[in-house]
Amino acid sequence: MGRADSVALREQLVEIVSAIPAGKWASYSGVGSAMLPPQSGRIVGQMMKRYGADLPWWRVVTVDGRIALMKLDPVAGKEQVERLRSEGVKYENDRLDREFHYHPLDYDR
Repeated sequence: MGRADSVALREQLVEIVSAIPAGKWASYSGVGSAMLPPQSGRIVGQMMKRYGADLPWWRVVTVDGRIALMKLDPVAGKEQVERLRSEGVKYENDRLDREFHYHPLDYDR
């Protein structure tokens, strides 16, 4: 992948993640499927780690509503849960409520 490709993907990541409404969450794989060309959830996770600090990063979680950060950085994982709860998202039994799920493909660019 060339530099222009990586810049284009980063721009898409910013656009897609920024469009996730407050009070909703999307999966890494959902974000990746909205990119052109489509990217895996793993790639999106790596991109979020690198470029996500200025994005609403707390709104991107695993496809089953789990907080991936809980294993990697429990402090950041708890912060993510608190940010989501402050937006009204329900979190029980280590998962986010599907009622609050948002699929980026619903986003019309």
